[in-house]
Amino acid sequence: MRRAKRAWVTFADDECGFRMSAEAGGMNAPLVYNTCRLELIARRIDDPRRDLKIAQFLK
Repeated sequence: MRRAKRAWVTFADDECGFRMSAEAGGMNAPLVYNTCRLELIARRIDDPRRDLKIAQFLK
C-alpha cells in the first residue's frame, strides 16, 4: 500500500510539474500546480466510489 501511495505522489508531482511548466515560472505557476493537485486528489477519491457503483450495478 505504501508503494502505491508513493507511486501516486510521484505521478501527481510529475503531472502537475508538467502542467506548471507551461507557465514557465510565471505568476500563475503555483496556481496551476495547486489546482492540478486538487483535481488529481479529487479524482483519486472518486475512482473507488465509481468502481464500487459499477460493481454493484453489475451484480
